[in-house]
Amino acid sequence: MRNLHEKQSANRPWLRPALGLGMFGVTTFVVGLLLGLHSEGSPAVAQEPARHNLPDGPEPSSDYAQRVVAYIYGNIAVTREELGEYLIARFGPDKLELLVNKKIIEHACRQKGVEVTPAELELALETDCAKLGVTKDVFLNQVLRERKVTLYEWKEDVLKPQILLSKLCQDRVQATEDEIRMCYEAHYGEKIEVRIIMYPNDPQSQKSLSKLYERVRGSEEEFIKAAKEQPDANLAMTGGLIKPINRHAGNKQIEDAAFRLQPGEISEVIGTPGGNLIMRCVKRIPPDRTVVLENVKAQLTKEVVDKKLQLEVRKLGQELIAQAEPKLFLKKEERMADLKRNVEKELNEGKIQQTGGVEKK
Repeated sequence: MRNLHEKQSANRPWLRPALGLGMFGVTTFVVGLLLGLHSEGSPAVAQEPARHNLPDGPEPSSDYAQRVVAYIYGNIAVTREELGEYLIARFGPDKLELLVNKKIIEHACRQKGVEVTPAELELALETDCAKLGVTKDVFLNQVLRERKVTLYEWKEDVLKPQILLSKLCQDRVQATEDEIRMCYEAHYGEKIEVRIIMYPNDPQSQKSLSKLYERVRGSEEEFIKAAKEQPDANLAMTGGLIKPINRHAGNKQIEDAAFRLQPGEISEVIGTPGGNLIMRCVKRIPPDRTVVLENVKAQLTKEVVDKKLQLEVRKLGQELIAQAEPKLFLKKEERMADLKRNVEKELNEGKIQQTGGVEKK
């Protein structure tokens, strides 16, 4: 159920229940779009491996295959090569794209002389924690652990590429006066507080919402009751109350419909990609005239630049991947096909009995 709500919220970025926002929207634009961070197979230990155990690649010496990572029975070696093949067989297809894209970014940055310092990584980590409103310990032991991501992975696979791409894009973005003004209006302009009832985009739900519309349009009590019984559990929990709607938030259709309403009025049924909805205006919140644009201009400029930078990072990431023309030869489908062929081969050779047992020598 939780995953369903997360998917619904992703389709409705303007929909922000009053109880709180989704937690992980800080730096995941690099992960989700460019790197495709796969965390299912990652250990949930929030600590960074020692650097001497993490070389950039095999050393040019001929003893790489024989380098020992463990012993059993005192003298039987487990080699680095065996460990590598073991991990590749299990997680290789999932991790290969992540590694390839990471190397593409680092290659482009080396050409431009762009790099990331440990201090910048620590600052980015602290910024993530501050935006989420959690301490570093909570971020490591709860946020990352729940997603089976280590601190090392977060720094190397998320923060580092994000910082590198942001540095490459710095000269591509700037804030215009109109954008700063719209940002000011979004923060300090008039807002509309509404309750929302939303139903999924299917014929039966649309029919139910149409019948409901007639019942709730003239009664605040009926609207609140229906809002508490609606299919979306997050909206039902707040009686349909969401964060006040402001201008320039990203969904002009919703904004226009909300700003046409006076307290007590109900909107028409509005179709959105996330579902069909109706809104009831609770109150109109007047603009905050105590805040002067010039006094917050620097802050708003940074906000505009940061948002544009995220879009530019996404665009540049796609450009770099297209230029690199990566060709991946390790794929999930091939791995499963190899497994099937190996099982059939062992069956044919009599190494596996048809009953499922292993043949005794």
